[in-house]
Amino acid sequence: MKSFQIKKLAASTIAAATFVVMTPAAQAANVSSAFNVNINLTPACSVSTAAGNITMTYIDNDPAGVTGTSTVGVTCTSGAPYTLSLDGLIGLGAYGPFADAETGLNYTMSFDGTGVGGADVALVGSGVEIVTTIGANIAGPQSGICNGNMVAGVCTSLVPEAHTVFVNY
Repeated sequence: MKSFQIKKLAASTIAAATFVVMTPAAQAANVSSAFNVNINLTPACSVSTAAGNITMTYIDNDPAGVTGTSTVGVTCTSGAPYTLSLDGLIGLGAYGPFADAETGLNYTMSFDGTGVGGADVALVGSGVEIVTTIGANIAGPQSGICNGNMVAGVCTSLVPEAHTVFVNY
């Protein structure tokens, strides 16, 4: 009987081992969810090189007039459109005439370097500085007055006319 019990025990052990081996292992389940990444860029501009002062020396009643220039450097996001304007005035091309209070002389300004006209400056940012020339022009002939400071035979304005370059983007 003992051998019968050992055979029976051996058979049941083999059957149990076979069941364990033949039962598939539990598998982890996977699910997924797709999503998008949307990136929005707000363009920015800065005046990277401020405009310098424009000084013009005009000979009274000179029919030729005189032009002075300065430059302004602007850096804008690459691909971003922007325009330049003077004193917040947009769409003029040429600005003025302005009257210098101390000399009585009239002058105009523009962004084409001549000071007498031209189209508005519409540019597209490149990510690096773009330099634009500002021109001021006193058209001749004009007769001025000397209410300023006379130094070495030249009447100089004590209070220069202030202007501001605006970058519109």
